[in-house]
Amino acid sequence: MFSGRASRSEFWYFQLFIFLSSFVAGFVDGAVFGSTHVVVPEGAGFIEGFASGFMQAPLLRLNKIYQLLILLPHIAVCARRLHDINRSGKWQALFLLFSPAIWIIITINGKGALTTVSKYSIIVTMTISFVALILLIIWWVKKGIIGPNKYGDDPLVLEYD
Repeated sequence: MFSGRASRSEFWYFQLFIFLSSFVAGFVDGAVFGSTHVVVPEGAGFIEGFASGFMQAPLLRLNKIYQLLILLPHIAVCARRLHDINRSGKWQALFLLFSPAIWIIITINGKGALTTVSKYSIIVTMTISFVALILLIIWWVKKGIIGPNKYGDDPLVLEYD
């Protein structure tokens, strides 16, 4: 699952599949469970509003379950796409480690007022996640190495017997 290389078309068609199927799962969620209205406290800044909305989001809905089921194949195809440009799939760790850190900071803080330290922690982790995501997108768009590399054969080369 994590070995080999993924071409740009394989990667982006998989991303399209995930987007469309998540949309369908979200639509079914809304039809079955009803919509969720997030109440943001009056006068809350961006970080406080983000935190309060995050804490109110329902966790066990169809879309969340679907996202958990698709997580490992998604990480795998992203790693194989990085392999196609001769980079390790471990580069995803920049994004995968810092994105949940935001959730952890908010959860540890609870529903109380965010402290100055937790506000700055959220800002730093959001910035690192954003920069890592931009870097990954640049690499995912980049044309793969022509011919074999240390991760396997070129996925675009057809072999005839």
